[in-house]
Amino acid sequence: MLVVQRKFLCLDVFNSFATLKANVEQTLIFDKQKMTTPPMASYLRSHRLKSGMNQQELAELLGIIGHHQVSIHERAVAFPSLMAALSYEAIFSVPVAELFPGLYEPIRMNIEERLSEMEKRLQDSTAKGRAAQVIARKLEWLWLRKNPQSIDSHG
Repeated sequence: MLVVQRKFLCLDVFNSFATLKANVEQTLIFDKQKMTTPPMASYLRSHRLKSGMNQQELAELLGIIGHHQVSIHERAVAFPSLMAALSYEAIFSVPVAELFPGLYEPIRMNIEERLSEMEKRLQDSTAKGRAAQVIARKLEWLWLRKNPQSIDSHG
């Protein structure tokens, strides 16, 4: 019974990952003239090679036993855990978004779309009193986020 449950758990995890990967790939809009990275691009390998390390040495720095996980991340077959991604950033002094642009870019685009929808909903709001103040603060934050150069002069 335990073996059967583990098989189903593994299948659930695999299916969840496959669904997540498919969703990330589907959210990426391809413009063939501008597209410079494949959907799941990772620059991890180039940074590792530039450092002169092999996969096993990088795995040891990450605190993992085998180099197979590093290989999987380099080939962008699987997403690194948050801990692994932040570890790569600390090791190479390169932001996670630059190490894994194929993962970051569709996420960024999706968030921007949701923020735009949120801003429209807030602007259309007819709230009054305290609720209007809360909405005004959110709209101010959205504006400052779009105009970071204004942060120094604004506040």
